[in-house]
Amino acid sequence: MQTVFLVDDDAAILKALSRVLREEGWEVLEARDGLHALDLAATSRSPIDLLISDLGMPHMGGVELAQRMAVECPDMPVAFMSGYAFEMNEAAQRLPGVDCLEKPFTPSDLSRFVRRQIGRARESRADMH
Repeated sequence: MQTVFLVDDDAAILKALSRVLREEGWEVLEARDGLHALDLAATSRSPIDLLISDLGMPHMGGVELAQRMAVECPDMPVAFMSGYAFEMNEAAQRLPGVDCLEKPFTPSDLSRFVRRQIGRARESRADMH
């Protein structure tokens, strides 16, 4: 089973998105902000197949979280979600190759997005071997 690490400071959004992903068959780790995500990643026994983080969060935003997690997991695919297009443009410029999902989105949008991200990561790893 593949693991999606979902990070969002809005508890209702986090629960709803996690439910959608679990219904699609993914294991989901949930964190409410970047600091919580770092702590959880350090203690998780599951390899993380995809990090999806909100960009604007208290304590540590999505870009900083992705940069810090890349130290331990440099090949981990990262994607962002945000309700603000300018935030996503800035994030994309700072971390090339990172995809963004603009809020609001539907459950089927999220499922397609995750499948695409995990598929790309799988293809990239296969190309390396």
